[in-house]
Amino acid sequence: MKDLHLLTGIGVFAMPIEKTNPSPTMPTFPRIRPYKTFAVAADDTRTPVRTHELVLERPVGVDLEINLAPHPGFRGQVSFSTFRGSSLIIEPAASNVAYVFIEDWPVGDRRRKIGSKLNSRGTLGHVYLVDGRWLKQATDDRTFAVEVGPGKELLIELAPRAPWARHVKISSSTDQLCIRLNASNIVMFSAED
Repeated sequence: MKDLHLLTGIGVFAMPIEKTNPSPTMPTFPRIRPYKTFAVAADDTRTPVRTHELVLERPVGVDLEINLAPHPGFRGQVSFSTFRGSSLIIEPAASNVAYVFIEDWPVGDRRRKIGSKLNSRGTLGHVYLVDGRWLKQATDDRTFAVEVGPGKELLIELAPRAPWARHVKISSSTDQLCIRLNASNIVMFSAED
């Protein structure tokens, strides 16, 4: 027998709805929620951003996708992936700083010299915020702070200072970075004690 309940409404617009009970044999999965993410301005002011994924589109047709709403089994980690690039190269800089480079760039040393006048730059390509419905919204922000756990934060810079002109910088201000290599084109970062 079906259990009907009334949906609260105004006057005659109240409509009956059916209350469904999930099957005891059907597993229930937790809702996948994105991390708290903030766009960080040059003066360190933070603006909340609602997004499930960041996409950095490069002019050579290679995208870097940063997943901010992982499967519950990978909670606490941020994955970087490229599906049209050949592989990701990781350059560690310190225990809490690493750079990610997409290998598909033209041959040659494209890094800028440290004394260059071009120390700050925009990204080559576009940055998009992707929501839970896969709708893309362009953004001018290039630095994002992601809370991956209580007291744990990753800072993602899509346009780092020289000499890393084609890299993405990942850093943690409080903890060490833990790097998990899933494939040649999928890398996961987390902040560990």
